[in-house]
Parts: sequence; C-alpha cells; structure tokens
Amino acid sequence: MPVLYLLRFKAKIADIMKKLFVLAFIVIIGLVGVSNAQSIKTAEAIRLEVVEKLIKDSEKQHQNFESEKAELLSKYSPEYIKVKQVQEKINTLNQTLITLNLEKKQLLSKKLVENLPKDNIALLQMIVIQNEKIIDLLEKLVNK
Repeated sequence: MPVLYLLRFKAKIADIMKKLFVLAFIVIIGLVGVSNAQSIKTAEAIRLEVVEKLIKDSEKQHQNFESEKAELLSKYSPEYIKVKQVQEKINTLNQTLITLNLEKKQLLSKKLVENLPKDNIALLQMIVIQNEKIIDLLEKLVNK
C-alpha cells in the first residue's frame, strides 16, 4: 500500500503547487498594476492551461499504466500483487482525471458566462438549475 500512499501524496503536492503558481501569478500581476478583474481573468486563463496540461499528462500516464497492466496480465493472474498495485494506480489516476476534467469544465463555463450578453446569463442560469435537478434525479435512480 505504500505506492498508493505515495501517489496520493504526489497528487496533493501537485495540487498545492498548482494553487501556489496561480497565487504567485496573481500577486505578480497585482504588483505590476493590472486591474484586479483583469488579473483574475488572466490567472483563470493560466489555470485553464495548467489544468489542460495536467489532463494531457495524466492521460499519457493512464495509457502507460494500462499498458503495464496488460503486460503483467499476460504473465500473471489478476490476483498477482503487482497487477493489483497497477490497478490501484489506475484507479487513483481515474479519480484525478475526473477532478481535473470537472475543474476544466467549471473554468470553461465561467469563461463562457463572462462572454455572454447579460440577457443570456439569466437563461443560462435557468439551464444550469434544470441540469442540476436532472442530475439529482439521475442520482436518486442510481441509488435505488
């Protein structure tokens, strides 16, 4: 289980580093004298780029783990300890990818809302509320 612990620790460190990077950028922009709203938009754009790069890197790492797992399964049974360890890495990486993709969608939707005319924002808010209700209903169906 130390491998799983190290992967989680590595993911937490990476998340902290990303947040520090964005925070440092906001501080630098503030010192340079760009308006606060402009610096936030710029920081969010940089954050979006960072998230997209992390997704790309994570997907490559996922492919590598899948290849490693397939190679191990050609020699050993699924109950073999190394196969289980690789599967744990894949599961952890899947959770990371889900989190990163969710963050990317949130950043993109925020960017989309900022660029919409004001009358379209109310319509978009209604759509979001309806989507949340649909998701709640789907979750209830799944949990039955």
